[in-house]
Amino acid sequence: MSESHVEKQVRLVLEKQCADVGRIIADALPAGVGFAFLAFDFGARGNIAYFSNANREDMIRALEELLARWKAGG
Repeated sequence: MSESHVEKQVRLVLEKQCADVGRIIADALPAGVGFAFLAFDFGARGNIAYFSNANREDMIRALEELLARWKAGG
């Protein structure tokens, strides 16, 4: 099923807002500290936006480590 015009606009607004917040976070952190910011709709809409100052491979590794800790109860 393709995305409607309204759904696309909602997603694009969320992506812009996520990037705006992400830039504020990046400016507030010291150099050398990586981060990711996720914003998503509650419920079934399925929109999610992501902003990070790290390259994709490093962020995937960090998220996998975090998930492993959570699953282990840590």
